[in-house]
This record gives sequence, structure tokens and C-alpha cells, in this order.
Amino acid sequence: MKLFSWQRFLMVIFFFGSAPVFSGVIIEPTAGYEIGKHQLINVAGVDYGAATTGLTIGGRAGYRFAEYFWVAADFQRASGLNSRATNHSTGMTGSLDRTNAYFDFGVDFPFWLRVWAGYGILARAKVKADPLGTVLRSKGTSWKVGIGVQPWLFLSINAEYFSNNFSKIDHPTLGVGDINSRYPTSNDRGFVIGVSAPLTL
Repeated sequence: MKLFSWQRFLMVIFFFGSAPVFSGVIIEPTAGYEIGKHQLINVAGVDYGAATTGLTIGGRAGYRFAEYFWVAADFQRASGLNSRATNHSTGMTGSLDRTNAYFDFGVDFPFWLRVWAGYGILARAKVKADPLGTVLRSKGTSWKVGIGVQPWLFLSINAEYFSNNFSKIDHPTLGVGDINSRYPTSNDRGFVIGVSAPLTL
């Protein structure tokens, strides 16, 4: 009787705890909480910076190949992130909206562990903060890496690190154009802790 109970227990662990082993279309809604920072460096000789916190939402759509490899288009949206000055004299207190899209490659190992990396194909951010006002940033390079634990078949607990280095800026005073020696350097970096629901159809 005990052997039978252990067999049933191991079957449940395998079914609910291991990654899918079949190929198919991936649909994976995501939600998370960001802890990061963003900077505008060398604005008339001054560096501005702020910490960011707030909720993000998004999702992936792609394809899982045989066994554990998958590729997907990944969309992430953060709206109304809190931008809190890290230096009172050169900070940016207000809000930040950001939209990102990535092409992801990932591996779901047996028994819960997942890893992935994303190459950015879209990055746009809008800062509404004192004392600079509204600053639009876009283009440039972006990427992210992530690790997840999937203790149940349809739930993954995730941690991601992201980086955006913007190359275009739009501001009433700073002007509009590519970021070069005339314009400030602008970047966002941080972590997102969240959950997702990986579905393979």
C-alpha cells in the first residue's frame, strides 16, 4: 500500500512539476513588479537619475520545439511606473511609461527550472518628471535575461534583468534627434519579479 502511494505521489510531482515535453504553440501571459533605475546623463553637463518601481504586464507567443527548446515574441508594457529621484538636486520625480518587445529563446529543463534570453526589437519610454518635463526616448539596443521556477504545470515564478540603451530623444529643450555628442546618454536598467502562465497548445 505504501509503495502504491509513493508511486502516485511521484506521478503527481512529474505531471505538475515537469516542463512539457511536446511541441506546439506557446501562449504565456505575464505580470510582474519592477525595481530599477533610469538615467539621463550629460544634460547640459548634469546627470539626472531616478529609481523606478511599479507593475508590468505582457505576454509571449511562439513555438516550442520537441523536448524543451522554445522561441517566442515577447511584449512588455509598464505604465505609470513611479520615478523617484535618487538625488534631490538632479533627480527625476514623476512617472515613466515603457513599451518593449523582444525575440526570446528559452529552455525549459525537466523538473521546474527555466531560462531564457531576449533580444530587443522595440524600446520606447516616456518620462514625465520634474525638473525636465516630458522626455520621449526610443530606438537603441535592449536585451534581457530571465530565470524561472515552474512548480506547477500552468504557473511559473520568474526573475528577469533588463537593459535599455536609447539612441533617440524628443524633448522641447534638448531637441529631437539621435543621441550623440550633442545629446545626453539615456538608459534604463532593473529587475522584474513576477509570474506567468505558460501554455503549450
